[in-house]
Formats: sequence, C-alpha cells, structure tokens
Amino acid sequence: MAGSRRDFIRKLSLAALAIPLLGGSAAAQSMIKEETMTPEKFVSKGSAAIGGNFAVDPDWEAANQELISGFVGPCHFSLEQVREQLAREPRLVNARNRSTDEAGIEAASHVANRGIAEFLLGSGAPYTVHCAVMLGQLEGLRGFLMRDPGLAARPGAHGIPMMFHAAISGSVDIAELLVEHGGGQDYDWALGGAAGWHQSEMTVWLLEQGADPNFVSRGKTALDWSMQRGENPAIVAILRQHGGRSAEELGISGEASQ
Repeated sequence: MAGSRRDFIRKLSLAALAIPLLGGSAAAQSMIKEETMTPEKFVSKGSAAIGGNFAVDPDWEAANQELISGFVGPCHFSLEQVREQLAREPRLVNARNRSTDEAGIEAASHVANRGIAEFLLGSGAPYTVHCAVMLGQLEGLRGFLMRDPGLAARPGAHGIPMMFHAAISGSVDIAELLVEHGGGQDYDWALGGAAGWHQSEMTVWLLEQGADPNFVSRGKTALDWSMQRGENPAIVAILRQHGGRSAEELGISGEASQ
C-alpha cells in the first residue's frame, strides 16, 4: 500500500507539470479559491461555466470533498482508477474539487490526457472549450467562439491559459484560430507546454510568435520542461537554435519563477 501511494504521488507530480508554469500571479491564485454553490449550478471562474452543465447536488458535493479530490487527482493520469471510481459513484463525473476549483474533465484537459477526457465525455462530463482545444477539435472550437469570441482568451482550471491548452494539443490551426479571436496571449507559458509535451510544430510556431525560449517558471525553462518528460532531440534542437538554455545554464536554481 505504501508503494502504491508513493507511485500515486509521483504520477500526480508529473501530471501537475502544467500548473507550475503559471507562476504565482494574483490572477492564477484567484482561480483556485472556493466558489459559491447554488442549488441549480456551480458557477466557476474556470471552464465549468462553459459549454455544459456541471450541476451536482451541492450538499452531496460539500460533504464529499475528500472523495472528489481522490477522483480528480487520477483524472490527470490514471484511466483505470477513473473507471473504477466512476463505476462506484457516477456523480463524480460532474463533481468539483473546491480547493483547486477543478473537475475531472478539466484535470484531463490541462495535461492532454485524451483517453481520460474522452472517457469522461462519454460518461456525461460537459464538453468544455478547453477540452475542445486540447483535443484539437477545430470545429468544436469554432462553435464555442461563434457564441462567445471572448472564450479565446479564457483561462481554464488553475488559471492555466487557453494558449497552453492549444500548445499541448499540438494543433497550430487551433492556436491560429484562437489568435484570430483575440487569444494571442501567454506564448511564453505555452512554449513550456509545447516543449514538455514534445509538440515540435507547435514549438516552432510559438517561437515564431515571439515566445521567449528562456522564460523561467518554477526554476525551469522550456528546455527543462522538455527534458523532464523525456529527452526529445527534435525539441532540444529547435530550442537550441533559438538560443534556448536550461535554468542551470542561465545560472538559475531552486524554485525561482516568473
């Protein structure tokens, strides 16, 4: 059991790669505060208010935060655990971990876990704009933007930028559509995502938009994020060609962040 718990924590730490890229901005911190629950619907500053109904019994949700937290965590990395827990308690598909303002579909979306996201959607989770972007579903995104162009710049869970979700999808078409609708922000953070998820074409595109190859978050540059998920020679070469260096090469240590 102890070994299993250590493995869980290790996987969750890797899955949380996206979160440290946010740094410690006030905007990011505001995204994870507990929100007000109404009997009809939980209204979130994240993507919960977009593209679907996260309605859930507020009393049940409030009384089961430990259970919900134990479900949302694996939604980052373990389809097997998600299946098992959802089979036991179907209400988890819409439930929100209030301490992080995050539901399972949002967890899967900001770490590009397609298998879990698709399973959750098939189990009744709302189709959100951030999920559409992560999955690279261009027509789905068009539908969201037709209704509300402002979604192009809408942060997701933890305040993770929309462009980060595009970066981990690897779809330049998605990224360009976001820019067309005013979503051309956060290229620096997004570069860490593209490099971390080994999206070569997206890495090049972001650099062409002016992303800083040496932007540092939590003591890591894009090169460091790429190496953390396993060395990819193509990504390393691209970043090096644009002057990218590791935090160590820049003389940065510890948890320094921007």
